Amino acid sequence: MKSGLLGLPGVLPEITEHELADDLLLEGGQNHPAGKNRSVVWSATFASVEDYETYETSEEHVAVVTNLIKPIIVPGSRAAIQYHTK
Repeated sequence: MKSGLLGLPGVLPEITEHELADDLLLEGGQNHPAGKNRSVVWSATFASVEDYETYETSEEHVAVVTNLIKPIIVPGSRAAIQYHTK
């Protein structure tokens, strides 16, 4: 999964910045009243909404999701947000 995500910026020029990181497994994140932390975060930056939409529907992104993420993700555990920065 990680190598698939990290390979996307090399084939999708719409990604201008990216980060992939593992949770630190700190006590507060493992026993939080709202629920346990997710284990991995992927953050990608795009110049425009249109660039994000190109990424989202690209063959490469869909392949990573279908072949590498869906088989290992706990159903209902995905957390995502798309937002603008100033």
